[in-house]
Amino acid sequence: MSKAGFLTRYGTIYETVSRNSHCSYDHLIQILEERSETLQDRDYKARMAISQRTIQRDLKEMEAVFGIKVVYDRKRKTLVLKETPFALLTNFHQLIESNALTNALVEGSRYAPHLKLSGKPDRGLQSLPEYLEAMEKRKCLRILYAPFDGPKMERTIEPYQIREYDGRWYLVGLDTNPESNHTKSFALDRIEEYKVLEKTFEITALPALDEQFTPCMGITRSHEPVLDVVLAFSNEEAPYIRSLPLHASQQILEDNGDSLVVKLCVYDTWELRAKIRSFGSHVEVLAPEWLRQGIREEMESTLKKYRKNTG
Repeated sequence: MSKAGFLTRYGTIYETVSRNSHCSYDHLIQILEERSETLQDRDYKARMAISQRTIQRDLKEMEAVFGIKVVYDRKRKTLVLKETPFALLTNFHQLIESNALTNALVEGSRYAPHLKLSGKPDRGLQSLPEYLEAMEKRKCLRILYAPFDGPKMERTIEPYQIREYDGRWYLVGLDTNPESNHTKSFALDRIEEYKVLEKTFEITALPALDEQFTPCMGITRSHEPVLDVVLAFSNEEAPYIRSLPLHASQQILEDNGDSLVVKLCVYDTWELRAKIRSFGSHVEVLAPEWLRQGIREEMESTLKKYRKNTG
């Protein structure tokens, strides 16, 4: 079975255990057998036997590779999903979803009439395996980077992570150039050339790096304090905000049927302001007051342009 096939198994196991508080080995085996056609490669001739032992092996792999821990409660005779850090759970969900999409795309013309995608893939993703290999082996990268707002520059990077936001992928690493020497985010599609160097580096603070990005609405970090941003959404927009939170920190403060009031603990960045503006008249900034005023001025400036163009 291919790696894609195993990922599909892991996703099925996670989905079944997380949605069933009384999931036994027998029940999980039944589910896996029912979905066996999609859990293995189409050219995989021998039908793979599913047993308690194979599931236990899968559970060990899920914990070792993804940090997803499922244990067997002997007293209740049921499988239990242990609490998982948000960052690990998010990564796992995204990988499983990407794998499901990839499996559908592999079918090519068979599913073409039924699957329509918008946009285009990020041009930098073709080098993703090399970047990840360098990270795993702790090898530096030399990149030629072409930012939107300046000349091309050559940088030597200690690569730490790959992150995605709003359809664009970023390489996060330490810019070792003396004038910089701090962690930056480089858009993959702006990296024109790269080379994996033999020079190695040490890093033991990846969890701390995750914490640095926790208050980010997108990929931009800030040295300013984290804000408590309070937003009120219209009744029309409320269902979408409830079902798909704007940020991991989102808390519902008020939900009275006429509007939905939420609080976000985030940095004041261009991504935050762009997200707020994208909701137009369906959102109102309640706090902090200076952010409310800033968004108001931006909206008034936009309105002036429309008035000017209409004579």
